[in-house]
Amino acid sequence: MGKTNQSGIAKLNEMVITPGGWRLRSNVHYIEPGHHISGKDGIIRKIHTKSGKIIKEYGPINSDRDKTRKSLRTLKKQTLSVAAPEPITDQWIIYSGWTNDSGMPISYFSTNWRVPPPPASDNNQLIYIFNGIENAANNVILQPVLQWGVSPIGGGAYWAIANWYVGAPGSGLALHGPLIRVNEGDKLQGLMTLTNHDNGFSYNSSFVGYAADLNVTDIGELVWVVETLECYGFKQFSDYPNTLKTAMSAIEIKTGNIEATIQWDAFNAVTDNGQHCDIVSNNSPNGEVDLYYRNGEIA
Repeated sequence: MGKTNQSGIAKLNEMVITPGGWRLRSNVHYIEPGHHISGKDGIIRKIHTKSGKIIKEYGPINSDRDKTRKSLRTLKKQTLSVAAPEPITDQWIIYSGWTNDSGMPISYFSTNWRVPPPPASDNNQLIYIFNGIENAANNVILQPVLQWGVSPIGGGAYWAIANWYVGAPGSGLALHGPLIRVNEGDKLQGLMTLTNHDNGFSYNSSFVGYAADLNVTDIGELVWVVETLECYGFKQFSDYPNTLKTAMSAIEIKTGNIEATIQWDAFNAVTDNGQHCDIVSNNSPNGEVDLYYRNGEIA
């Protein structure tokens, strides 16, 4: 029994939380500046961009054992009584989504938001806020991510940004660029652009003005866009940012050279603290989706 418990603890220690759920630490990989990700022939590789040299081969983005990302976002609405001891977390909490079925690929997806105030309490929680694009199978996402807390790529009791290309929870790969610290009130612009689609699809994910870009080439088309709040390890509701909401604003999505006609759907997977997603505007440009952490005002 002792050996079994030790093995179980070791296995648990090997698991880490990325934006996209739990996975093996060994499947999280850093893509340094000057390098990019290639998905040619279904195999993920790190490429030295200038020389074209293959630096490392990681295998498929998802293994046969992986579940789809739907396990993170197709949960029934959940509520708790006021007397509940801990919030529901460890998943996408609230989010909006829109599927591009225009026949033209998404070429540009930009969202602005402000770095929110820190949480009033620190319980080693992990918060991810992002706009992102998934493939049709919902098992791959490209995303510029704002995080609070310690993730497998670093961090602490502060806000930081990084760009990620992530497979399904479980044993899917998670690849990321540099992690850069940011401060409350900083304006962020998460931007994803289509850079080529001659042979497969190639994208750049970035925070405008920060040297944190992540380039991905020769992958499948990304079609489902999201604005998301994802949280892990909360112990109390004050573990949320100490503000009412984060406005994901100035949203602009283009298909080819044309402004997309968007109809956001709001998903409120967890509402135990009054969390909800409010579709303020479906416009492009100047769309807005507000992610509420709670009802009412902050004292």
